[in-house]
This record gives sequence, structure tokens and C-alpha cells, in this order.
Amino acid sequence: MDVTTPSAADDLFEPPPSGIHLFFRGGSRDETSLTIDRCGRYLLGRAADADIRFDDRDDCDRRVSQRHAVLRVEAGAVWLANCSPRNGVKIDGILLDDFQELELHDSDVIALGTGGPIIRIRIGSLAGIAGKA
Repeated sequence: MDVTTPSAADDLFEPPPSGIHLFFRGGSRDETSLTIDRCGRYLLGRAADADIRFDDRDDCDRRVSQRHAVLRVEAGAVWLANCSPRNGVKIDGILLDDFQELELHDSDVIALGTGGPIIRIRIGSLAGIAGKA
């Protein structure tokens, strides 16, 4: 995974050629992006062992649970599971049930908790991505 700050040259409207790009709005990751180029499970949360970690000190990020959601990347699909019955996860405005997993599509918008960080996902080709290191 590579965390970078988007520049003016970044085109947020074009999907990546391969892998997944996450664009963050709000919280400690505001205006940053992350690229995932490996299959696997990625924990989103404030826990120290989270793969995609949010900061306890940020007001927006406090709406993210320790183990808020799991992003599952496979060679043919990307899934998101809501692991936070208390704070919730919305995909394109639809609230996921407790522990529900939903397949993501290019340009979906993920909201972590009410008033928490927003993530826009861009999905490129998943055919050639390798297993998680």
C-alpha cells in the first residue's frame, strides 16, 4: 500500500489501470489517497493493528471504531464488511446491516460513522493483482 497526497494533476475521475485507489475526505487522512495492489483483507479502524488506520486524536476520526470495517480484495471483486454495529458504514448512502458485507463498485462512496471520514473508491483491473504480503 502506498499513501500519497493527491496533487492538482491527479485525475480522480479516471479509474486506475490496475488495483484500487482510495481517496479520503475528512479526518486525519483528509486529501490523501492510498493504492492497494494486492489481494487480501484490510482492516479499517483506529486499532494499532489496523491496515488502514485512523487517528484517535482527530474529532472526525473518533467516529471510526477500533475495528470499523474490513475491505476484502480478490482477483475479481472488492467487498466491504461493516464490523461496527455502533458507528455504522454507509455505501452510497445505504446503511449496511451489522456485519453485512457488500460488493463495491467503481466510484462508490463509503462513509465511516455519522460525520466520520468519507472514502471514494476507484477500481481498476483486479485480474493481475497478487496476494497480500
